[in-house]
Amino acid sequence: MNYRMVLYNLGRILLVVAAAMVISHKFTKPIGDMVAVIRKMADGHLEQRVDYNIRSHNEVAQLARAYNNMADKLEKV
Repeated sequence: MNYRMVLYNLGRILLVVAAAMVISHKFTKPIGDMVAVIRKMADGHLEQRVDYNIRSHNEVAQLARAYNNMADKLEKV
């Protein structure tokens, strides 16, 4: 009986860890993509823009909109 409880709890822990990894990837991937675009811009490619679901209202979308706005203004200078 005790052995089953250990296996059951281990399965639950693995499920929670897997879900946490999927959720964290949802947030870290767009930020990593933005870092890559910003590095290209730093190398002189001012036409670079962040391609992200900007219609969203989360903080990552706000950051993408702000970056694209800044890039538009820098390209005009």
